[in-house]
Amino acid sequence: MNEKGSIVCSEVIDDTLELQLWTKDKAPRLVIVNRAKKTRKLTPLSWLEGADRKLAMRGPAGKTVSYAMEVLEEPVRRMLLTFAQNPVFKGLLWHSTLFLSDLLNSPRSVFEKSELALLPEEKRSRLWLADMTDGEEEGRFRPFFPLSGEEAEVFGGELSVPATAGKGGADLKSSGITRKLASVCPARWYDTARTAAAAALLGFSLFHEEGDGFSSFLWAGAKNGIPSKEHFKEGFPDPVLARFVKNMAGYVR
Repeated sequence: MNEKGSIVCSEVIDDTLELQLWTKDKAPRLVIVNRAKKTRKLTPLSWLEGADRKLAMRGPAGKTVSYAMEVLEEPVRRMLLTFAQNPVFKGLLWHSTLFLSDLLNSPRSVFEKSELALLPEEKRSRLWLADMTDGEEEGRFRPFFPLSGEEAEVFGGELSVPATAGKGGADLKSSGITRKLASVCPARWYDTARTAAAAALLGFSLFHEEGDGFSSFLWAGAKNGIPSKEHFKEGFPDPVLARFVKNMAGYVR
């Protein structure tokens, strides 16, 4: 295993069980080591997500030893804190957070006033609407989520910002409103994307979706060990990610 990657850190639980964290330029894997039998098993960290899951192993003298997930939680947390100091991970986390934040704040355009009265599900799941009902020259980005008092103050008098330069996500971002919202309520507008990005980079599931395609995409953003923002401009057109972002928007809302 070490010839193909490296063990970042480890935690000895007892005479039977040791946990290790293995990595090789991609999402780390949890290594479950049976100290009594001298065997080991590699598994993605998403394996830990089942709260009712138990790990059963043959201990000394052939006796079965069981471990609840709550027993493994703190040792795994300590290992992840160690892994989080990896400079490549730190760089990818920054770019991945921005990538998810941009997707989260991607607006949907509305051109007919009748649409505002009865929006289809696809548009109701967005946090922002690009209101073009008075023409693109008079376009406005309108928040489509409940605002706190502090968030409302960021907008000033009218709860919208001009969309005259364009109606896309980059245009909303260039208005500065998303940055201002993150400054007054970072838990809502920054921590959400950052936590989701960290989970994806570490190999946890996207709301229990199968597959590691998105995690692999994020890790591919490090070219020769150097994170590249250009990689993220390519996007990741996958329905799993679209559903994940929709769930994130529901959480933020």
